[in-house]
Amino acid sequence: MKKISKIVALLAFALVFPATGSAKDAYKECGIGAMIFDDNPTGAIISNIIWDLGTTALTSAAASEDSCKGKGAATAAYIMNTYANLEEETAKGEGKHITAMLNIMGCESASHTDIIGSIRGDVSKSMSNPANAEKSTTMRAKEYHEVVRNKVSTEYAAQCQII
Repeated sequence: MKKISKIVALLAFALVFPATGSAKDAYKECGIGAMIFDDNPTGAIISNIIWDLGTTALTSAAASEDSCKGKGAATAAYIMNTYANLEEETAKGEGKHITAMLNIMGCESASHTDIIGSIRGDVSKSMSNPANAEKSTTMRAKEYHEVVRNKVSTEYAAQCQII
């Protein structure tokens, strides 16, 4: 039953947010598979399918063009796989998952509290919107990734090395 839910979510996500380029390229160049098998496209495709049916590959491809490279891909994959924890910790303003996410993005430890506060403000607006409850976890994770990436690449670009 869990696999069927994942397949349905993946198909719905793919229809709503087609990956830049083809889905096959996303499976080769994005997600966890691309991080592990950066010189082996077949290995990347197989790994992405086995790991999460390619959800993180498509999420990272849809999030932005640059998210399929380096820390951007790692961040998108991490957010997709730990979204429930990140949502809770963002609401609290601290936690090991949100700290790990900022570490993946190369953010200086001294700036974590400020970054979390900034992210928290934007995410709380989204979470309090009644329409948010109707969105899939994948969609909420994608939106969370967009908020984080935007904050880090603009307001905190000097403190983080995401790309």
